[in-house]
Amino acid sequence: MKVSRSKLAFTVLLGTLTLAAALVVSWFHLFNVRPNERFAVVFARGSQLYVAVPEGSYALRVTESMTQHFGGNADYLWLDQRDDNAVHLYVMQLRDGGARRIGGVRAAEDVGSWVASRCGQFAFYTNLAGNQLSIHNSHTGNSELIAERMSAVFMAQGQDAAYFTRRESGAMMLYRVQVNREPERVAGVVEDVRFFYDHLRAMVFYSAAGNLYALGSNGPPVFVAESPEQVLFEHYQPGGNLYMLKDNGQPQLQLYVYDGVSVQRLANAGQLQVIAAVRAHGRPAALLAYENEGEQDPRGWRLAMMTELGPREIPMGEGFAGGAQWQAMFVRTPEVLLTQESNVEGATFGLHGYELLQHGISQRHFLGTQVLGTVIGRFGAYVVRQEIGGARMGIYVYHRGETMQRLVNDVHAHFLTPSENALLVLHDVEDEIGILTACVGAVAHRIATGVRAGSVQAGNHFAGYINTWENGAGTLWLSNLGQRPPVRIADGVTAVLAVN
Repeated sequence: MKVSRSKLAFTVLLGTLTLAAALVVSWFHLFNVRPNERFAVVFARGSQLYVAVPEGSYALRVTESMTQHFGGNADYLWLDQRDDNAVHLYVMQLRDGGARRIGGVRAAEDVGSWVASRCGQFAFYTNLAGNQLSIHNSHTGNSELIAERMSAVFMAQGQDAAYFTRRESGAMMLYRVQVNREPERVAGVVEDVRFFYDHLRAMVFYSAAGNLYALGSNGPPVFVAESPEQVLFEHYQPGGNLYMLKDNGQPQLQLYVYDGVSVQRLANAGQLQVIAAVRAHGRPAALLAYENEGEQDPRGWRLAMMTELGPREIPMGEGFAGGAQWQAMFVRTPEVLLTQESNVEGATFGLHGYELLQHGISQRHFLGTQVLGTVIGRFGAYVVRQEIGGARMGIYVYHRGETMQRLVNDVHAHFLTPSENALLVLHDVEDEIGILTACVGAVAHRIATGVRAGSVQAGNHFAGYINTWENGAGTLWLSNLGQRPPVRIADGVTAVLAVN
């Protein structure tokens, strides 16, 4: 039987596509990487730098880099190089085979500060003097000067907008620059500009005519409050609550909170002496101390919190915060106020907790003693405790309920990921070699043994580390924080610089 040429061509094409699809599936299965979750890592073999992605490892033109940033879904690598006291900016499009082979291209020379956009295609950068702002498009290879005579510039990695101030006609103006848009003047005659950012968002607060405004990466400015007496910027975290003291026509100042939507009164701030802690995210709450009549030291601790019935002030009782040293902090999940307290100067701390209920707080719960420190993550509190005998430390988690759960013993070092979703712990270390474990909530995943101390580099999605250390080098591995087996990247690695 004869087969037509068209059918034969179709059959060959179908077979080729099927084989290609099978190879792609096999590749991602082999490297334990989902197609929408690309890994990327910058590492060194002596004086030579490399970048590794699922397609392989590639030498970089840059030989000495201070800052590296991955844009998009590990689609771009931006990094700088110091050369004869100057700093130059380079970019590599990681999905482009040709760009990978040549090791990246120089995007700008003699830069001051720089950041890459969220998608990774663009980068904002200033000149050495810091008074000119430019943007580079990695697709076209072109740079464009977008602002001059700047007084100050505010920008952060992974954001799609930058902000700057410029003096015009004797007044300070505030501008915002978004990717692919001309700079826009968003406010005139501004004062006290404050810039905040995390790995997801950026926010600017500023005063104009005495009033407080908020400005995000897009949209118009938002009016926050009229003539606040004091704004507690030191307690603010992006996307959370902003606390302020206001004169609302009352004999005494009031404590207000802006939750990103509206401003609400939280407490009467008359004779307020100290604000020990505030709840940055979630239901507003603040731990306050008032001055007793005729006494100079702060007394009368109260918890001001927003309940279903509105704001409420709850006395904390006699003896609260009476230790020689103490610290208070709020946990995001669950809703808990933690206090670390010591009764004797120089003693180790005991940890106590109060659950924030719908209408108040629970009784004080004793959680543990010998506490050396507490790391607040997105899903609870990781507590570092001194173990029996005092020579070793353990990591515990306070996640739910009234007791702490031990996760890891004999801790050498720990690292909270930038997203605050996981805590990496290096433990059981001997001769600078130990075990690496990822703690996510109340679950601990052992990642690897034989890990070199000082080699662990944590990113939002992956963690890089070196093991099999011998003669100053070892094998680089990459783990997606314990979710699947690690990927072997390269041998002879001396340092890990950046991980996405």
